[in-house]
Amino acid sequence: MIRLAALAFALAASAALAHSEKEIVVPAENAVVEGSPEIIGMTFDGAMRITAITLKGPDGAPRALARTDRMAPVLEFRATPEPLAPGSYRVDWKGISTDGHMMEGGWSFTVK
Repeated sequence: MIRLAALAFALAASAALAHSEKEIVVPAENAVVEGSPEIIGMTFDGAMRITAITLKGPDGAPRALARTDRMAPVLEFRATPEPLAPGSYRVDWKGISTDGHMMEGGWSFTVK
């Protein structure tokens, strides 16, 4: 009985300490978009401060992104890319959730 109570407490504690998760990306992961996207974006289920974001093109070179978040924690991160030529692109990001967890991720999309 004590073991069950300890397990229940541990599960409840780990749920309470859960960090923000990326829910939506724009363009969608593995999407093929018609023309250059106007926005590169992410939506989180909890506030996230994006500390680094890169957009790399088909040649592996980084592309410019104009951020709007001023490095503040946000639920919706948005950046405007320079016009993108057809090809495959990769977005990689790092951030800190409001509970202090370091997070990172990425996704790819193709401009037709």
